[in-house]
Amino acid sequence: MHFVVQKQSGVKEFVEEIKETTESLKISMKDDLNIEEIDIKTKKKKSKNKTENAKVSPTLNFVIGMYYKGTGIEEVLKKLEKGLDDAPKNESLITIL
Repeated sequence: MHFVVQKQSGVKEFVEEIKETTESLKISMKDDLNIEEIDIKTKKKKSKNKTENAKVSPTLNFVIGMYYKGTGIEEVLKKLEKGLDDAPKNESLITIL
């Protein structure tokens, strides 16, 4: 997702608000499992239905960069992409380049 703004003021606060709001979400995942057990002695199968509820929260990483008129946009996007690619998967960051 790309946002283009002409003034730097408020950008970090805007991204922090989006990040905090999104990461505070609790997404419920319900999974119905069909489990088969085999009794080794009798070699009979038993089927069980089990429902598991899991709650997950998103983790977001943002990279914010400044673009100066006359700079190749490809160069800026490569830096932003590298910043995201280099971010640890278990961390939630806002990086300003």
